[in-house]
Amino acid sequence: MSETKKIRPDETGAGISGAPSTGGAPLSVPLFFSSDINVTRITSVTSEESRLDTNYFYSRPTHALIYKVSGTMVCYYNDAETGKAKELEFSKNDIVYIPKGMTYRSRLKSEGRYIIINFETSDVYPAEDIFAASFENHSNLYSLFSKCAEEWLFKDSAHILSCKSYIYKILALMARALDGSDAATRRRIAPSLEYLHSHISDPSLDTPKLAAASDLSEAQFRRLFEKIYIVPPRRYIISVRISAAKDLLENQTGVAETAGMVGFTDAESFTRLFKRETGVTPYDFLKNGDPAKRG
Repeated sequence: MSETKKIRPDETGAGISGAPSTGGAPLSVPLFFSSDINVTRITSVTSEESRLDTNYFYSRPTHALIYKVSGTMVCYYNDAETGKAKELEFSKNDIVYIPKGMTYRSRLKSEGRYIIINFETSDVYPAEDIFAASFENHSNLYSLFSKCAEEWLFKDSAHILSCKSYIYKILALMARALDGSDAATRRRIAPSLEYLHSHISDPSLDTPKLAAASDLSEAQFRRLFEKIYIVPPRRYIISVRISAAKDLLENQTGVAETAGMVGFTDAESFTRLFKRETGVTPYDFLKNGDPAKRG
């Protein structure tokens, strides 16, 4: 079953209102937006009407920036890293980046209009997913897309340079909003991190409890948490438990006592997990110290 992505204004609290993240998948910003981008060639800039029930299968020869003026569209594609099938829905005022080489199928849910800029860059970027977001400054972005489309009609060198300047302005506005979204996300989930560290001894500590601490649904919390910390919350809980256990063992706290203090109901399950994570038993760690620090 595929995952459906849709950007929600309440999931970040910043100028950006979401990205291609869904379910438990991390909300990841493409490397493209954090790079020194050099636009070498614009192949086309068009404002087009899209009709209902139209499907396209496409392997993109260029990068694309799309502003959805109206209507709703769904893109189907495979995750760049896992190959897992995904869906991305975008509608009015959403901006979409589709990387060069991406193969996808799109289906219209409602008729509408969009502006698309197709362009080449000097650098080759690693395989990435389709990225879409809604921005608070969408009126400014719409203006830039529209002006770029107007300039492209002339296609002489001066107007092409002007088009490039609009592309850079679009990317700059998007990058600034994306840069600010991490700080807002960290603030949004900060209560969960405080809860985690103050309840590390609770054996029942889990993702739903962390989500509740920030007044988020479990799906929302996973999405925001993995945007910042990359790993799932459950995996992060384990790493915090193991880190705390190492500190206790280095201070000569007994294995059984350490197990209870970091949320394990018995020394046996703690020993199994500790060895799996560190390569040594807690008894060896207590006796000989951290193997990573040994000479």
